[in-house]
Amino acid sequence: MSQGVFISKYVQHRQGAAALEYCYKMLAEGVKPDLSAYSWALRACASLKTIEYGRELHSQVIEDSYHMTAMVGGSLIYMYSRYGFLNEACKVFSYISDRNVIAWGVMMTEYIQHGCWFEVFELYKCMQKQSIIPDRVIFLSLLKACSSLKAIREGRLLHYNIIVAVLDLDLAIGSTLVDMYSKFGSLDEAQGIFDRMPVKNIVPWNALMAGYVQNGNGFITLYLHERMQQEGFRPSKATFLCIARACGTVKSLRLAKQTHAILLENGAALIATLGNSLLDMYAKCGSTDNARKIFDQLTIRDDVSWSAMIAGYVHNGYYSSAFQLFMLKAKHGIEADAFLFSIMLKACGSIQRIDHGKVLHDEVRKNGLEFDVVVGNALIDMYCKCGCLTDAREVFNNLPKPSEVSWGAMISGYALHGDGVSALEVFDKMLYEGIIPSTSILPSVVKACGVMKSLDCGHQVYDIHVRSESNLDFVIGNALVDMYIKCESLEEAHKVFDSLPTRDVVSWSTIIAGYVQNGQGIPALQLYIRSQKEGVTPDRVLILCALKASGSVGSAEMGKILHDRIIRGNLETDLAIGNTLLDMYTKCRCLDEAIDVFDKLADKNVVSWNAMIAGLAQHGLCTCAIDCFGNMLCEDIEPDSWTFSGLLSACSEGALIKEGYLFFKSMKEYYNITPDVEHYNCLIDVFGRAGEIKEAKKVLKSMPALPDITTWMSMLTASRIYGYVDLGVKCFDEVAQLEPDAAAVYALLSHMYADFNLLQDAWNVQELKKCSSAWKKPGKAYIEIGDSVKEFTVGEKTDGEIDQQSRLLARHLRGQGYFPSLDLMFESTETELGSSSPQ
Repeated sequence: MSQGVFISKYVQHRQGAAALEYCYKMLAEGVKPDLSAYSWALRACASLKTIEYGRELHSQVIEDSYHMTAMVGGSLIYMYSRYGFLNEACKVFSYISDRNVIAWGVMMTEYIQHGCWFEVFELYKCMQKQSIIPDRVIFLSLLKACSSLKAIREGRLLHYNIIVAVLDLDLAIGSTLVDMYSKFGSLDEAQGIFDRMPVKNIVPWNALMAGYVQNGNGFITLYLHERMQQEGFRPSKATFLCIARACGTVKSLRLAKQTHAILLENGAALIATLGNSLLDMYAKCGSTDNARKIFDQLTIRDDVSWSAMIAGYVHNGYYSSAFQLFMLKAKHGIEADAFLFSIMLKACGSIQRIDHGKVLHDEVRKNGLEFDVVVGNALIDMYCKCGCLTDAREVFNNLPKPSEVSWGAMISGYALHGDGVSALEVFDKMLYEGIIPSTSILPSVVKACGVMKSLDCGHQVYDIHVRSESNLDFVIGNALVDMYIKCESLEEAHKVFDSLPTRDVVSWSTIIAGYVQNGQGIPALQLYIRSQKEGVTPDRVLILCALKASGSVGSAEMGKILHDRIIRGNLETDLAIGNTLLDMYTKCRCLDEAIDVFDKLADKNVVSWNAMIAGLAQHGLCTCAIDCFGNMLCEDIEPDSWTFSGLLSACSEGALIKEGYLFFKSMKEYYNITPDVEHYNCLIDVFGRAGEIKEAKKVLKSMPALPDITTWMSMLTASRIYGYVDLGVKCFDEVAQLEPDAAAVYALLSHMYADFNLLQDAWNVQELKKCSSAWKKPGKAYIEIGDSVKEFTVGEKTDGEIDQQSRLLARHLRGQGYFPSLDLMFESTETELGSSSPQ
């Protein structure tokens, strides 16, 4: 038996000390070890606790001139690498005179073992210059380096070289290629290689499943697991890790329990090693109780165990449990790391507990983590959510190198609290620093543009996104639509909406809400109908928008269709929907339906009662509105400012002077509600309509704030009705100062003059109106026919049949003895009769 074979037996049986003793015995007896003996002896040194024996043997190898050979050199590289002396290993490699492919492979393997991925590529470049053809070992090392560095281009080039080298797609190369492409996210390529592998074991199955679950495809991972079992492969620990993650990804508690049961069948040892994964799986499936059971059963709880359980509580909204467990961890003397601090700060932000957040911030400082970018980002987010923007900015400014997430958190915080100026200032600074914003940041920037009503900035963000992405991302698209709506640019909003490659329910809700807010109910309803034709399932927000649109144009038919959708969607118990439905029916003058909805509301809040009171007042049922208020008080519902607006409107409609005054007086005395301008205007209207002009003037003088245009218009209307011409002229002057182009006030004053046959004065008002460029927006009327609503505008002559019907109606009225007063038709008489004077 040769020397090397004898020593190798010791090494293979993990008896390094015995192997080394045999080598030294040979040297003591004057027997010179051969290359094989030295090679195995050096490998034996790698298994010992100290490197000193290895260094002694290295000296002996140099003395015997064997160190420059590939065989002994490879063993020296292996030994030094095992002790972490990579520089020594590199020196040995450089001394090898006959470096063959095996020596290159050994050096690369050791670099891989120590995570020196860039050095692997540098070595490969040197190897190519020396025309060394790589073997399987080298290709495997390079593929692993590509996986770790996410070097997609280099990985694909290596794959091509493997094909050119006509290397078989064996288990090692096939599995490594599947793993590499999976880590690249190129799952189609990974799947293709997997399918072409002639022979498979558990390794490629696990690599492919890991790839799918890492890319969020939990269902495919579970399918592969089922297929793997059908083909007779027994799952390993790595398989169960993938399955646990997949169950968490798809949030299936049923599958999670099945996985747990399989693990129990495979033994308690497997449970112990996979405890943290099981815990995380249950937490992601929303079952914190099961997760806590696993946590409590763990014999050894490491940092991962504590962090996973606390994170599970936070993600599922059990913040108090998260804080309790965090305190328990501290009592056990286990320090929190950056990840755990970030999770706890997220909890503080979610429930806006700034006191807890500041305590955690102090702990972060004590642990020297204040400048950690992950913790810093969590602090910024927490302070922003708690409304402490100054503290958030201080943390941001102190970060040595803010990440893109840091910039995004700061911009988002400012935008959230309506500080568009600061948000855009941070965004400009970010661009100045050369950071290209990703799609995750741009929605917050767009929101800030909307707050500022800055169309130019919005266009700039749009251009940045279009330059970086071929298609308009629907999240940014939705934000742009909302921004253009806030900037009152509906046409631009609709253009962006139509350009979206995909539209979700948020897209539809945003554009429909925009039209409703701008008083365009017809286009809003048309968009809703279009959304239904495109197969969009409406959520509560979209239904709320459509209900408001129906109410704005008085479309009871569409309202009833929506009501049916609400019933079928089990949304009747949603209070916001119930209140909006009630408001819609009152605006459509469907009082019976409104009362029915109101009676069926299980939980009525002040909004519900306000809507019912306002609806009754609009229908002239003033005493019913007051009775409704009494019922509201009996239900212990506290009235608010809107309640009294509805009550005062009811009193105005019914000329209930005494009741109106008492309601107004009770606001401050009994309910501690300070009347605003709207309430004073309502009370002035109550007195004015009843002819109590002196009382109305007293209320006017007692107003704590300056009267607005509504105040003076109410007084002017009362002056016209009851003949107070001088007061009417004063009211006109006040309105003209506040809003010179308000056409309605000119009409009111001219009609008042005409009522008292002061036609020249009336004509002068009309001339003044023209000089002031006061233009009255044409009135609109809506008529519902079947399931559609028709819109008509004053002065519109687009339909000959409508014009003909109008003339027939006018003839019928004259036949009944009604003749319009031409004195009041200043503009029309001038046009139709060719007159240039009031006569």
